[in-house]
Amino acid sequence: MAKIGVYRLEKKLQIHMTILMENLEQESTVEQRLEQEKLPWLTIGKHTVETCIIQWWMGIWIWMAELVGAVAYEWGIGTLTAGAIHMTTPYKEYRSGLLEEARKQSPNGEISAKERRRLFREANVFCIKEEIRKAKEIAQWRGKIFINIMVASTDYDECVIAACEAWVDGIVSGAWLPTNLHKLTSEYPDVALVPILSYAKWVNVLLNKRNMPYERTSEIREDKTTTINGQKIRNVDGKLYDQEGTQLTVTDKTPSTIIVGDREYMYLKNEEDNSIKLTKQYQWRNPDAITIESVEKWWGHLWVIKGSLDEIHNPESTLEVAIPKVREILLQKGLDIPVIAAGWIVTRKDIDRMFSIWAKGVQMATLPLISKPSRAHEDFKYAVIHAGKDDIHEFNSSAIYPARRLRKSLIGADMVGEDLEKIRSEKRTCLRHCLHHCAYRDRIPGYAQICIMDALVRSTRWSDGSWLRFIWYPLDENWKNKITSELWITSPITIKEIFEILQRKTT
Repeated sequence: MAKIGVYRLEKKLQIHMTILMENLEQESTVEQRLEQEKLPWLTIGKHTVETCIIQWWMGIWIWMAELVGAVAYEWGIGTLTAGAIHMTTPYKEYRSGLLEEARKQSPNGEISAKERRRLFREANVFCIKEEIRKAKEIAQWRGKIFINIMVASTDYDECVIAACEAWVDGIVSGAWLPTNLHKLTSEYPDVALVPILSYAKWVNVLLNKRNMPYERTSEIREDKTTTINGQKIRNVDGKLYDQEGTQLTVTDKTPSTIIVGDREYMYLKNEEDNSIKLTKQYQWRNPDAITIESVEKWWGHLWVIKGSLDEIHNPESTLEVAIPKVREILLQKGLDIPVIAAGWIVTRKDIDRMFSIWAKGVQMATLPLISKPSRAHEDFKYAVIHAGKDDIHEFNSSAIYPARRLRKSLIGADMVGEDLEKIRSEKRTCLRHCLHHCAYRDRIPGYAQICIMDALVRSTRWSDGSWLRFIWYPLDENWKNKITSELWITSPITIKEIFEILQRKTT
C-alpha cells in the first residue's frame, strides 16, 4: 500500500510538473510573441529610443512642449517647431513686456520696423530654449526632443544655434536643402541632423554637396562662456576652464594649440582684453538620418511647383519607390544612415510596410495631432478623425507651394477660386518677415493671400471653424479613413494609448 501511495504521489507530481512546464512554455511563448510584436528601437546619431516613432505635424503652437514631452515620455521622439513660438498664448505676457520695454527705450515712443524685426527674432530664440527645456522636463529625460527648423525661415541660423544652446537632441530641416546645417552645429557633435526630402534624387544632391574643408573660429571673451565641442568653456582672467572647473592646457608649440574633448584647436589670445580665439578646420558631416516624405500623402505643403499638381502623383515620390532608391544611394556611398518614412502612416500595418522596404523609423503626424496633449482645437481634432474624401482640398499657398487643407478652412477669394489670379492685395507691411518667400507679404497674385503664421495660431483657438487647417491624404485605396475604420478611434486619446495601439501587430 505504501508503494502504491508513493507511486500515486510521484504520478501526481509528474502531472503537476508537466502542467507547470507547459504553462511556463506557454508564458514564454507569449512573452516571445509580445517581444516580437514590439516596435523596434531606433538609433539616430548618438541617440537611441525604445520606439521607432517620431512625432510630427505642421502647425505653430500644436507641437508645443506638452505634446512633444508626452511623446518622449513614452520613449519616442517628440518634435517641436521653431516657427513663431512667441506668438502663441503662453508667451503673450512675455511678448507684451518686450514691446513695452522697446517703446520706453524709443525716443518717440514708437517701434521701428527694423526694431520689431529684431524683437521678433530675439523673442523666438528665447521661446525655443524655453520650449526645449519644458519638453525635457515633461519627458523626464526618457525619450528624445527634436526640433523642426525650416531652411526657408529668415532666422534659420539663429534658431539652429538657439536649439543647440538649449541642448536639443536633434534638428530636423526641410523646406529645401539644409546644406549649411553641419557648419552651424559644428561645436555640437551630439545634436543629430535629419534633413527632410521627397525624392531620392535630392538625397543624392545633398550628399554630393560635400563642401571643401571649412574653418570656424569661436571667440571667448573674458568672463564669458562658449560651447566648444559640446562643452561649456569659460574664460576667467584670460585662462580657459572646462565645465568641471579644470584649466585647459595650452601647448608651447608655434602656433599654440589647446585640446577640448577629442578635438585640437588653434589657440590665439589677445593680451589687451584677454579674449581668446579657438580655430579649427572641419570636414563635411553626413546626416544622422534622412526623412523621406511622400508628396502624395503628406501633410500641409506639397513640394511641387505651382501648376504642376499632377506631379503630386509622380511614382518617384511614393515611399515604395523613393526609400529603396535612397537605400541604394547610401549603400553606394558606404553610408549606414537610417531612413525615416513619412506620409499617411497611421496604423501598425503602415509601419510594418515601411519596415519591409528598409525604413528604420516612421514620422507620424495624424495620431499625435488628435491626441489629448495636442493644442489643436477640439473641433479640429474631430474634423481630422472623421475626414472623408470630399473634405480635402488643394490650394496654392502663400508660402509659394501648393498645400492640402480641410475644405472648411478660410474658404473665399483669398484662398481658392477662379479669381485668385486677379487678386491685387492692398499695400501690406509685414513686420515679421518669417519666410524668405511669401506671396502674402510680397503681394504676389495667384497664391492665397493669407498669413499662414496667423492662420495656424488661430487653429488652436475657438472660432466658427473657418481657420486654416492643414491636413494629409486621409484615405486608403478603398476611400476609408484608417483612424475610424482600422484603429476604431472616434475621439481624442492619450499618447500612451496611441503607443499601445501601435505596439500591437495586426493581420
